Amino acid sequence: MSSPLTIYKASAGSGKTFTLTVQYIKLLVSQASSPTAYRNILAVTFTNKATTEMKDRILQQLYGLWKKIPSSDGYLKALQKEFEADNLFVSEEDIRERAGAALKNILHDYNHFRVETIDSFFQSVLKNLAHELNLTANLQVDLNDKQMLKLAVNHIMERLHADPRTLNWILEYIHEKIQDDERWDITREVENFASSIFTPDYLNNNKELHAILGDEKRIKALRAVLKDLRDGALDALNSAREHFEEVIEEKNINCNDFSNGKTLSTFLKNIKEKGFNVKVSDRINKYAEDWVNLLQKAKQKDSYWITLAQEVSKLVAELLDIRSRMMVLYNTSNIAIKFLNPLRLLGIIDKEVTEISSESNRFLLARTPILLSELIEDSDAPFIFEKMGVDFHHVMIEGERYKFIVQGLKNTFIITLGALAIGIVIGNEGKGVSKEVKEICNNTIKLPMNNKLESLN
Repeated sequence: MSSPLTIYKASAGSGKTFTLTVQYIKLLVSQASSPTAYRNILAVTFTNKATTEMKDRILQQLYGLWKKIPSSDGYLKALQKEFEADNLFVSEEDIRERAGAALKNILHDYNHFRVETIDSFFQSVLKNLAHELNLTANLQVDLNDKQMLKLAVNHIMERLHADPRTLNWILEYIHEKIQDDERWDITREVENFASSIFTPDYLNNNKELHAILGDEKRIKALRAVLKDLRDGALDALNSAREHFEEVIEEKNINCNDFSNGKTLSTFLKNIKEKGFNVKVSDRINKYAEDWVNLLQKAKQKDSYWITLAQEVSKLVAELLDIRSRMMVLYNTSNIAIKFLNPLRLLGIIDKEVTEISSESNRFLLARTPILLSELIEDSDAPFIFEKMGVDFHHVMIEGERYKFIVQGLKNTFIITLGALAIGIVIGNEGKGVSKEVKEICNNTIKLPMNNKLESLN
């Protein structure tokens, strides 16, 4: 049996906490559940407020279901609907009786009622695995990676005089910004770009990246290749434009001989002056699609002008085709050149962040899933939870504040829990869930808000 990871997409006020609470209580009162099923469920949130709210909601509704309080009728109906969809029959009496039993057990065994923040959970994981991970037992998991990045970048900038290589990279970057008429104060931009050091792609490949980006000769050669590709793409575009103009001149005609010819002449002029930074108008596209669009009605029956229009239409189509193909190469090369220097700074920033974390005995939350994935890779996965003295069968993740952490949780939880695991992710109220997180899930469920409702609460 596969282990589905289900995402619930919920907009603001659409019942996100309600959905999570129903799913949690369902696991507690289903026929297959034991009286201590709560010990096998981990619900993860991103804020203390969300943790408190979810704990309170679960306990309130267990009590409400048990004591037949009317405000819990909505949860009863939702549970009955869930069981019906699973082809399970659980009577109302059984639901209420099991809810009461679950509530009593939780209150008498509250430490095993695991609804907690993401940093709190990983704090307990790292504490129990300190020996295996070569960490100090009193290490603190830090959720504020932005503050750490800002501190690291400031430290680097303050010590540039003592690091000629980094200073040279910074000066090259500033010079490029000035050439592009952009602001030369790059501190904020470097901070934003540096957030890449907490993404799975970087964390999984940082050693290889550091080796490549620290090789001056290799970077110099790469920059030269990128510039050749960029300049070659621009040369190809201008060659196509020049060919167009030469043919027009050979035919002893000009753009104004055609319908709205100024549009065509302006387009050619803009390409010469601005290269690829020229918008293709609908009229230019129509010229390429059909020669008839180039001729005024009086000329549409003249064989001489028909022949010329057909040839010009073909030239416009060829120019647009070359522009389309070369633009990809031009933009890719240009972007690569633009970010080459910031990319080289990532290794320096990463090292500084690591040193600051070590000095303050902190470990950044974003790095935790990768660390655990590496530990799991060559081991019997469930030993992580065995070390913690827990046995989770179900994981719920509320919110998607750090999508790369959610991706990392897939490796940590799903690999560790094995085939019986069910993970539930609740999307961000404002933006729902990202494409990357949806791709790691087997199923997605959307909570609709019809008409002009502002909230389903």
